[in-house]
Amino acid sequence: MTALLPVADVQRRARLVARHHLDGSAASVAAVVRDVVALHSTDPSTPYLASRARMKGFRTDHLADAIVTERSLWRLHAMRRTLFIVPSEEWPVFHGAASRDVARQERRRVEGWVGAEVGAGEASRLIRALEERVQEVLAEGREVRTQDLLRGVPELGR
Repeated sequence: MTALLPVADVQRRARLVARHHLDGSAASVAAVVRDVVALHSTDPSTPYLASRARMKGFRTDHLADAIVTERSLWRLHAMRRTLFIVPSEEWPVFHGAASRDVARQERRRVEGWVGAEVGAGEASRLIRALEERVQEVLAEGREVRTQDLLRGVPELGR
């Protein structure tokens, strides 16, 4: 058995700076996200700030392009209804570990809000009908933004 050599604090910190690209060494925003596992987004600006701190020459369109055009990154809600940006190939792990529970909790909240207005049984029926209409809009196969979805299913705006 070989003895482990002690790592001085300064060496450990230097390794963390390099691994997390806090020296601005990331080649792309996708590399930023992969190397830190995920970007947490308590506020809409935090993924942009985290990326800017890790990538020289970062522009806000780098993040949008990685999510929308390249699809190398995926945005989803996970733990405590917080938005995360994760590598696309890793989204099933995050979804399975945290997003489904968040979706169930959010579903109960929405059913409670709607149920207070129209009754619990009617709320479930109404939400299922809206889900079907949303699926129809999404099945058209084109990119759908929130405003497009609201045009296709105006009841979502209520």
